[in-house]
Amino acid sequence: MLNQDARFETKLSSATAKFCAELRISKLEAGPKSRLTNATLTFVEWKGRCLGITNQHVVAEKYRWNSQQLLFTLALPRPRPLPGRLIFSSQRKDFDLPFDIAVFGLDRDVILSGGKNFYQLEEDSPRIQEDEEVLVVGFPGNKRSPSKAKHLWATCRLFSDRKIWLESRLNPREKRWNLGGLSGSPIFRIGKDGSYRLAGIVYAGNESQDVRWPVVNILGFPINRELKNKILNLSQRKPPVPK
Repeated sequence: MLNQDARFETKLSSATAKFCAELRISKLEAGPKSRLTNATLTFVEWKGRCLGITNQHVVAEKYRWNSQQLLFTLALPRPRPLPGRLIFSSQRKDFDLPFDIAVFGLDRDVILSGGKNFYQLEEDSPRIQEDEEVLVVGFPGNKRSPSKAKHLWATCRLFSDRKIWLESRLNPREKRWNLGGLSGSPIFRIGKDGSYRLAGIVYAGNESQDVRWPVVNILGFPINRELKNKILNLSQRKPPVPK
């Protein structure tokens, strides 16, 4: 990691965790206890619009549920209905927006009252350099139990306009993670002074089977100007009509 000082790590962890929360997905007709899965929702603000970003496979595709049939709950930190609505869910056949992304329009006051905040997206988002260390923040864990924010340092192996590939070597003596729930997590580029800039969003992760020195591979997409402009346009659309 960039800095071994415990105070530096604690401050950085607290500062970045406020921009995301655990997102729980359940069957609408059965209520919160019927949880299908959990993920991470990242809070961003772009030109005055408060949005939550996660992955398309989280809200629909994986379980073949229409998003109108799902109940979304946020842990803020106590579970409460998600204060907003789904305004966009990507499709693989859309070559103009080839990202695994789902976007919610959110109520600012509810998110702030829950101790969270919105990351102010910049006009020019940072690019991650090869071999640079970055920080991933999310809520991995078993879908049936509450999870706490986890912070994972990872090394960039690839950064393009369409994909981010990160690699993290885990300490074999530490308790292993359940990577489920990391989808939708923010990827931060970290400065030597402890500053942080949002660079991307996680959409997949897997762990090697090498028990001697396990490696976690994380895939994400960048928050670039093209994506931000599309998010702005999408947030102005009417909500999708159930089929």
